Amino acid sequence: TQMIYGYVRVSTEQQRDNLSTDVQREKIRHFAEKQGEEYRIYDEVKSGKNISARPEFTRLLDDIQRESYSSKKVWVVEQTRLARNVADADYICKLFMKHGVELYVNDNLNDLSIAGNRLLYGIQSVVAAHEREQTGERIRRSKEEAKSKGALRNSALIGYKRPVENNGDTNG
Repeated sequence: TQMIYGYVRVSTEQQRDNLSTDVQREKIRHFAEKQGEEYRIYDEVKSGKNISARPEFTRLLDDIQRESYSSKKVWVVEQTRLARNVADADYICKLFMKHGVELYVNDNLNDLSIAGNRLLYGIQSVVAAHEREQTGERIRRSKEEAKSKGALRNSALIGYKRPVENNGDTNG
């Protein structure tokens, strides 16, 4: 028997609009119907910082290791849905290879048994990790700039407290 494990994830509000979980689910259904195979969808809205913070992805990996299908395929819309750090990407690659999992990125097979494909997978993982770090740094700088200008509304989140207004009270 064969199984397609479809993994659906968005990590930001912007992604919900541009590549919603509904769109990803429909793509998985279409792919599975073309293949004529059974499929299961693992769906979550979580940051891709690491595997342990994503319970549905952890369940997918556990199912891959536990279940004895003759053919296992993982489908994702983008490789960055799997991991955005190098250590997790390496772990996933090794686990997929150990269990004979075929990785499909938006319907295209990425055969990880081929050294060149593993190299590209690794490079893409490094780029994704770099992008995640750069995004975090841009957000941090933006918040710091807003804080310095007094324009940050949820400033308590980064340790800034607005001065209490006196309201004409001379005692205080």
